[in-house]
Formats: sequence, structure tokens, C-alpha cells
Amino acid sequence: MELLKKSFKLYGLLIVASFMCFMLVISFNMIGTAFLTREIGYTAYGTKADDEEPTKLYEYYFEDGEDTKKQEYVDKGYKVSEISIRSQVDKKSGMIWDIVTQIFLIFMAGVFVYNNLWNVGHKDISAVRHTEQNEDKLKGLKIGAITILPSFILLTVLTIGKLTFAKNISIALYALLNAYLYEGILLVSGGGGLFSQLANWQIVCYYAMLLFVPLIAHVAYTLGYKDILVSEKLTYKKN
Repeated sequence: MELLKKSFKLYGLLIVASFMCFMLVISFNMIGTAFLTREIGYTAYGTKADDEEPTKLYEYYFEDGEDTKKQEYVDKGYKVSEISIRSQVDKKSGMIWDIVTQIFLIFMAGVFVYNNLWNVGHKDISAVRHTEQNEDKLKGLKIGAITILPSFILLTVLTIGKLTFAKNISIALYALLNAYLYEGILLVSGGGGLFSQLANWQIVCYYAMLLFVPLIAHVAYTLGYKDILVSEKLTYKKN
């Protein structure tokens, strides 16, 4: 029962971490678009006095020279607005940026998992010494494993049905449900697509990614149980 309570708490923290990771993905995508692409033109939309919805008029690219169409539509009574057209992200640069983003996502989620399980391990020192609680060196691993059980079950269901009922499920949707692994999931799939398009090795990679939480939980609990603060160790070594 105690393992379940600890696992439910960690699962709640992981949900919070996933939401924060989702916001981080949006932020990094905006930054990546700004720095890895350039403005190459715009799409012109026009409205007249009695129009409620803007109408797409034309697309203009800087490489075509001066925009002569805009004045023509203005003369016809249109109020012209522009929406920027940006270049595509270079494949290599995009991949590097996605990896950097995933590192930040892992770090953010890892902080939530690590801090929680370190405290659990640290509290168990006194409980084992002064009460009848039995020592369980794999407690952190067990908590982490129970925590990812919903994600494991979801992935298994999608894998079983990837050629039938789940064939049209978007990989991006699955990535969104595991936001702390978002970029990693898309990188393995080649940028998205449907579950029916996944090869067996890609699915194996998805299962391997889920091991992140149990491994961090195990390490954190072990260090907490041994009363080891990594930050103090690093500070002492630096001094």
C-alpha cells in the first residue's frame, strides 16, 4: 500500500512535469523557428469594408523582386494584411535543436523524480533504524516502475492495435501524452506519422525510453537512503 501511495504521488508530479515540459517544447520551437529560419516572403490577405473574414489574395517571395500586386488590391478597395512566410529548418540543424530540447525535457522531469525519491530514501533511513520497517534497496525502482505502468499499458495497447484499431493514432498525440519524452519520440519516428507506420525497432525504443523514470527513481532513492547529496559532493570536489 505504501508503494502505491508513493507511486501515485510521483505520478502526480510527473503530470505536472509533463505540463511544464509541454510549455518548454512550445518555447523551444518558437526560439528554434526564430533562429533557424529566415523570412522569405509573406501571404497577403485582404478584407473589404463589408467583409467579416479575410480572403487569401496571393503569396509573395522576396526573391521575385518588388511586390506589384499589393497596390492593385489596395486600389480595388482591399485592406491588405501580411503573414510572414519563413524558410524550412535545415534537417541537420533541426535534429540538433530537437536533441537539445529533449535534454532540457529530461532534465526538468528528472528534477521532479529525483527530488521526490531522494526525500523518500532519506526518510527511510530513520524508519529502518528506529522502527520495524524492513530495508528495501529496490524501493525506488519499484515506485518508478509502478509510476510508468499507465504509460507502459498505453504503449502496449497501441502496439497490439497498430495495424487495426490504433493504426490511425498519431505519434504526435502519443508524444504529447508523454511530454517529457516528446522530442525523443518524434526523433525516433522520423518526425511523426501514424502508429501503423512504426517499425518494431522504433517501438522497442519507445519502451526503452519509459525506463528513464524507474532508473532515476532508483538512483535517487539509493542516494537519499545513503544520505548522499550530489550537490554537496560536487561543491566539495570543486573546492
